[in-house]
Amino acid sequence: MLAHNILVIFTAASFLYYATSALTTKRMAIEFERYGFSDKRVFIAVSQILGALGLLMGLIMPIIGILTSAGFTVQMVCAWVVRRRIGDAFQQSLPAVVYLAISIALIAGFTIKAMN
Repeated sequence: MLAHNILVIFTAASFLYYATSALTTKRMAIEFERYGFSDKRVFIAVSQILGALGLLMGLIMPIIGILTSAGFTVQMVCAWVVRRRIGDAFQQSLPAVVYLAISIALIAGFTIKAMN
């Protein structure tokens, strides 16, 4: 389960970094305009901060990790759809696909922890 814990910490840190950037940088504000979500930027960033905290809480209470990972799974599917809709190249969509796969793996890991 060490690998799972490392993946949880990495993913939580990634979402915290992304969300903080979304809230504080002009570059990310421009990106959210490009996505067509400038009016939802704060909501998305706050949900990612809460989700990152939920992942960390999942290390103690796996059900919270399962729910949080499921939320990130939905968010990453939406991110991938948006990237495809606006015509981004595969390389630009790759982070959404990778974090989608990670979120699914986290659901599996938290489920195994919850069953033990």
